[in-house]
Amino acid sequence: DFRIARRREAIEHALPDYLQLAASNIRAGMPIDRALWVAIRPRFGILAKEMEYVAKQTISGEKLEDALSALSKKYDSAILQRTISLVIEGLRAGSEIGALLENISLDITDMYQRRENMAANVTQYLIFIIFAVAVAAPLLFGMSVQLLTVLNTVGTDLSS
Repeated sequence: DFRIARRREAIEHALPDYLQLAASNIRAGMPIDRALWVAIRPRFGILAKEMEYVAKQTISGEKLEDALSALSKKYDSAILQRTISLVIEGLRAGSEIGALLENISLDITDMYQRRENMAANVTQYLIFIIFAVAVAAPLLFGMSVQLLTVLNTVGTDLSS
Protein backbone atom coordinates (compact mmCIF):
# COMPACT_ATOMS: atom_id res chain seq x y z
CA ASP A 1 0.00 0.00 0.00
CA PHE A 2 1.26 3.46 -0.90
CA ARG A 3 0.35 5.03 2.46
CA ILE A 4 2.22 2.37 4.39
CA ALA A 5 5.30 2.82 2.21
CA ARG A 6 5.12 6.58 2.67
CA ARG A 7 4.87 6.20 6.47
CA ARG A 8 7.80 3.79 6.51
CA GLU A 9 9.88 6.15 4.40
CA ALA A 10 9.03 9.10 6.66
CA ILE A 11 10.13 7.12 9.71
CA GLU A 12 13.35 6.02 8.05
CA HIS A 13 14.27 9.57 7.02
CA ALA A 14 13.57 11.01 10.48
CA LEU A 15 15.42 8.23 12.30
CA PRO A 16 19.03 9.52 12.00
CA ASP A 17 18.22 12.95 13.46
CA TYR A 18 16.14 11.39 16.22
CA LEU A 19 18.95 9.00 17.12
CA GLN A 20 21.45 11.89 17.22
CA LEU A 21 19.24 13.78 19.66
CA ALA A 22 18.71 10.70 21.81
CA ALA A 23 22.47 10.02 21.85
CA SER A 24 23.12 13.60 22.97
CA ASN A 25 20.57 13.22 25.75
CA ILE A 26 22.15 9.97 26.92
CA ARG A 27 25.59 11.56 26.91
CA ALA A 28 24.12 14.36 29.04
CA GLY A 29 23.34 11.74 31.68
CA MET A 30 19.73 10.83 31.02
CA PRO A 31 18.56 7.23 31.23
CA ILE A 32 17.67 5.78 27.83
CA ASP A 33 13.89 5.80 28.28
CA ARG A 34 13.96 9.46 29.34
CA ALA A 35 16.43 10.32 26.55
CA LEU A 36 14.14 8.74 23.95
CA TRP A 37 11.18 10.71 25.35
CA VAL A 38 13.00 14.06 25.43
CA ALA A 39 14.36 13.58 21.89
CA ILE A 40 10.85 13.58 20.41
CA ARG A 41 10.25 16.63 18.21
CA PRO A 42 7.20 17.47 16.08
CA ARG A 43 9.39 17.67 12.96
CA PHE A 44 9.93 13.91 13.20
CA GLY A 45 6.27 13.39 12.26
CA ILE A 46 5.20 9.77 12.37
CA LEU A 47 8.36 8.69 14.17
CA ALA A 48 7.57 11.20 16.93
CA LYS A 49 4.10 9.74 17.39
CA GLU A 50 5.43 6.19 17.43
CA MET A 51 8.16 7.06 19.93
CA GLU A 52 5.59 8.84 22.12
CA TYR A 53 3.64 5.61 22.14
CA VAL A 54 6.78 3.63 23.05
CA ALA A 55 7.55 6.11 25.83
CA LYS A 56 4.01 5.86 27.20
CA GLN A 57 4.27 2.09 27.19
CA THR A 58 7.52 2.18 29.15
CA ILE A 59 6.09 4.70 31.61
CA SER A 60 3.12 2.40 32.18
CA GLY A 61 5.49 -0.43 33.12
CA GLU A 62 6.31 -2.29 29.92
CA LYS A 63 9.96 -3.12 29.33
CA LEU A 64 11.70 -0.83 26.85
CA GLU A 65 12.93 -3.80 24.82
CA ASP A 66 9.37 -5.10 24.42
CA ALA A 67 7.98 -1.70 23.41
CA LEU A 68 10.76 -1.19 20.86
CA SER A 69 10.30 -4.72 19.50
CA ALA A 70 6.60 -4.04 18.99
CA LEU A 71 7.48 -0.88 17.06
CA SER A 72 9.93 -2.71 14.81
CA LYS A 73 7.34 -5.37 14.01
CA LYS A 74 4.72 -2.74 13.20
CA TYR A 75 6.59 -1.44 10.15
CA ASP A 76 8.18 -3.45 7.37
CA SER A 77 11.39 -1.46 7.50
CA ALA A 78 14.76 -3.19 7.46
CA ILE A 79 16.44 0.00 8.69
CA LEU A 80 14.10 0.37 11.66
CA GLN A 81 14.26 -3.34 12.52
CA ARG A 82 18.05 -3.37 12.34
CA THR A 83 18.31 -0.22 14.44
CA ILE A 84 15.99 -1.51 17.13
CA SER A 85 17.66 -4.91 17.26
CA LEU A 86 21.05 -3.22 17.69
CA VAL A 87 19.68 -1.02 20.47
CA ILE A 88 18.13 -4.00 22.25
CA GLU A 89 21.36 -5.99 21.96
CA GLY A 90 23.28 -2.97 23.24
CA LEU A 91 20.96 -2.67 26.22
CA ARG A 92 21.32 -6.36 27.03
CA ALA A 93 25.09 -6.23 26.68
CA GLY A 94 25.37 -3.08 28.77
CA SER A 95 27.24 -1.18 26.09
CA GLU A 96 27.51 2.59 25.73
CA ILE A 97 24.11 3.33 24.21
CA GLY A 98 24.92 6.95 23.38
CA ALA A 99 27.84 5.97 21.16
CA LEU A 100 25.81 3.12 19.67
CA LEU A 101 22.92 5.44 18.73
CA GLU A 102 25.30 7.96 17.23
CA ASN A 103 27.06 5.29 15.15
CA ILE A 104 23.75 3.92 13.91
CA SER A 105 22.67 7.43 12.97
CA LEU A 106 25.88 8.04 11.04
CA ASP A 107 25.53 4.69 9.26
CA ILE A 108 21.96 5.46 8.18
CA THR A 109 22.96 8.92 6.97
CA ASP A 110 25.90 7.44 5.05
CA MET A 111 23.60 4.85 3.47
CA TYR A 112 21.22 7.57 2.25
CA GLN A 113 24.11 9.56 0.81
CA ARG A 114 25.34 6.49 -1.03
CA ARG A 115 21.87 5.89 -2.43
CA GLU A 116 21.71 9.47 -3.69
CA ASN A 117 25.16 9.14 -5.28
CA MET A 118 24.15 5.91 -6.98
CA ALA A 119 20.98 7.53 -8.31
CA ALA A 120 23.02 10.46 -9.65
CA ASN A 121 25.48 8.08 -11.32
CA VAL A 122 22.70 6.07 -12.91
CA THR A 123 21.18 9.30 -14.23
CA GLN A 124 24.52 10.31 -15.73
CA TYR A 125 24.92 6.94 -17.44
CA LEU A 126 21.37 7.12 -18.72
CA ILE A 127 21.97 10.56 -20.23
CA PHE A 128 25.20 9.32 -21.83
CA ILE A 129 23.49 6.27 -23.34
CA ILE A 130 20.59 8.34 -24.68
CA PHE A 131 23.06 10.80 -26.23
CA ALA A 132 25.04 7.95 -27.79
CA VAL A 133 21.92 6.34 -29.25
CA ALA A 134 20.08 9.49 -30.32
CA VAL A 135 22.94 11.71 -31.53
CA ALA A 136 26.31 10.01 -31.84
CA ALA A 137 25.22 6.79 -33.57
CA PRO A 138 23.25 8.51 -36.38
CA LEU A 139 26.05 11.05 -36.79
CA LEU A 140 28.67 8.31 -37.13
CA PHE A 141 26.44 6.37 -39.50
CA GLY A 142 26.01 9.45 -41.71
CA MET A 143 29.75 10.11 -41.69
CA SER A 144 30.50 6.50 -42.63
CA VAL A 145 28.07 6.69 -45.58
CA GLN A 146 29.78 9.88 -46.75
CA LEU A 147 33.21 8.29 -46.31
CA LEU A 148 32.15 5.27 -48.40
CA THR A 149 30.83 7.60 -51.12
CA VAL A 150 34.11 9.52 -51.18
CA LEU A 151 36.16 6.31 -51.24
CA ASN A 152 34.05 4.91 -54.10
CA THR A 153 34.50 8.14 -56.04
CA VAL A 154 38.25 8.15 -55.43
CA GLY A 155 38.45 4.45 -56.33
CA THR A 156 36.62 4.94 -59.64
CA ASP A 157 38.74 8.01 -60.45
CA LEU A 158 41.95 6.07 -59.82
CA SER A 159 40.87 3.08 -61.89
CA SER A 160 39.95 5.19 -64.89
